[in-house]
Amino acid sequence: MKFQYGAGLVLGMLLLALSCTLEEGKLIVPETLYGEIMVTSDIDSARIFLDYQDSGLLTPALLEDVPVGRHVVQVSRDNYRSTPDSIAVQVQENTRAEVAFQMEAILRAGYLTVTSAPDSAAVIADGLLRGFTPLTLFLEEGSHDIELRKGSHLPQTFTRQISDGDSLALTADLQLTRGVLVEHFSNTGCIPCVETDRILEDILHEKGSVTALSIGYHANFPSPGDPMYLTSQAGNDARLQFYSVAAAPTIYVDGVVGLGSLNLETRLRNAFTTREQAAPGAIVEIFDFAASADLVTGRVRVEALQNLSNVVLRIALIERAVNFATPPGINEMTYFFDVFRRFYPDPGGVILSLSPGERQFVPFDFAIPGNVNWQTDQLQVVALLQNAAGASSAPKEVIQAAWTLYP
Repeated sequence: MKFQYGAGLVLGMLLLALSCTLEEGKLIVPETLYGEIMVTSDIDSARIFLDYQDSGLLTPALLEDVPVGRHVVQVSRDNYRSTPDSIAVQVQENTRAEVAFQMEAILRAGYLTVTSAPDSAAVIADGLLRGFTPLTLFLEEGSHDIELRKGSHLPQTFTRQISDGDSLALTADLQLTRGVLVEHFSNTGCIPCVETDRILEDILHEKGSVTALSIGYHANFPSPGDPMYLTSQAGNDARLQFYSVAAAPTIYVDGVVGLGSLNLETRLRNAFTTREQAAPGAIVEIFDFAASADLVTGRVRVEALQNLSNVVLRIALIERAVNFATPPGINEMTYFFDVFRRFYPDPGGVILSLSPGERQFVPFDFAIPGNVNWQTDQLQVVALLQNAAGASSAPKEVIQAAWTLYP
């Protein structure tokens, strides 16, 4: 049952909740401000990285719709080093910042060929994404840090010393792992949700983004004025109905372990331990992720490790951190994490049937509504492969999940 209150208390809470979420008839929403960064280099066609992510642009280029605040810009071009190696820039509202790099030819260098089993692992050399295995890197003489990341696998890091004229090889066997998905249901009028969110976020941070994933849905009870429910009503309602959620807070771990706030920390840790040990039935990865102020795109690749039939791939857009200047509800919370925004193509997802070893790509594109202020740099995608509700065995179990935080 939903939380029950006396009629007078319900009315009072409802009025207070609405007074916190409405201002002159409009929802109070976090405001995102943007500026621009013009990036140049004295030798053109250097790849531009913003906050350690490949922008997909080459110098000279204008980075548009950059959220206000501090950002780090880097550039990279084969056979060259940049000076400086990075530039910190403070972006201001409706203002264009400019950064310039000098490119110097590398005279002493060698080659490092990186392979992995399985392949298609992201290769991050000295903090920059350089491509996917198998990949040959041209590296300046000296010491280099190499990290391999692949969805549904544990990361591996290496240090390699490169001498002039070297032609070296690095091969890694990647270890399969399960991404444990926590779906949590909250509401701005839910008092117990304050402590539940604190416990959940602490455990998620402790577990780390490689194996712990999160989607935060918002219900329309006890407060129907929850702004995060109202801006994403269809998807929130679909998940509430899918799990038959009748109270907030409620948590589901991999779709099969349902938890309330009672003795939550111990029970949530136990659920993680159980699900971490369950063999994943698939590899789920996200490629070509890109987010702008009006569009989020990418591709999900699913590789079956067991026979997959009557399974659903759901692709969810979330906002990692949402901050309000004033509390939008009576529980006085102003910060919310992993807030659900949209499903692609809809809450029903994409039906997949794959035999072991088979792979399938599913592209996605989320159009960002013009009447919302979602922060571009906080938008991420979670892909969850889940048994259909009517599956004969383990209905609603999440078989594997991945998100764009890793790799």
